Amino acid sequence: LPDLSFKKAQSDVKKFMSWLQELKEVKPEEITYDESLTREILIWEMENQTKAHNFFWLNIPIAVYSSPIPNINRVFTEFKLEQEKNLQQYLNLLIQYPTIIDEVMARLKHQLQKKIVLPGAALGLPGYYLSSIIQPADKSIFFVRKNRLQAFVQNLPKISEFQQNVANIVTNSLNPKLKKLLSFIQGEYAKEAPDRVGLWQYPGGKDYYEFLVKYNTSLDLNPAEIHKIGLREIKNLLEKMDKIRQHLKFD
Repeated sequence: LPDLSFKKAQSDVKKFMSWLQELKEVKPEEITYDESLTREILIWEMENQTKAHNFFWLNIPIAVYSSPIPNINRVFTEFKLEQEKNLQQYLNLLIQYPTIIDEVMARLKHQLQKKIVLPGAALGLPGYYLSSIIQPADKSIFFVRKNRLQAFVQNLPKISEFQQNVANIVTNSLNPKLKKLLSFIQGEYAKEAPDRVGLWQYPGGKDYYEFLVKYNTSLDLNPAEIHKIGLREIKNLLEKMDKIRQHLKFD
């Protein structure tokens, strides 16, 4: 499972910088055109990943647009259990999951000190999502039912043992961590949630917004210009919809 810690992010940046240096030492005239294009793409990506590290604390791990939790959950719901070794692999990953929740909590608390808190209007969905995955072991999304264990249908004791191990981890380790996180979000964290929305309100938020615009669009436009484009396109769409309604005589 991913390491969400600041320490790991720092380590990754060092790797990016090292790879970036190696890429820049490659002479375009000594490689093929396709390789040259790949080199330019990798340089662009490594440079942006290095810049992104400056905004590490602006990435809120419970925001619906950036939370790693839903994707991590898919690791378990889509995990293929075809060999006996897969059963232990699944358990090993599940054992790691509470550490992920600890890292999410640690980041939220550090961000709270920096006054970087998800707006109150955006706290509902994360709370609802966490509540939905805190379930009794046999109803948990992490519990593996027999229909996913067809490869072991001839070994019912093995299935039973595996399911019991999963249930123990969910009940005694994972659920308590999720409950603690949910309680923190709905309590101490929510009390500090701002009424306003937008990255601009956080320290370094405007710079991060500009970085995201450049990274996601590759355009030399500022956030205000992007916003104007969005408003213009919405206006155009509404006008087209209105013409279609009039043509169809639809009120």
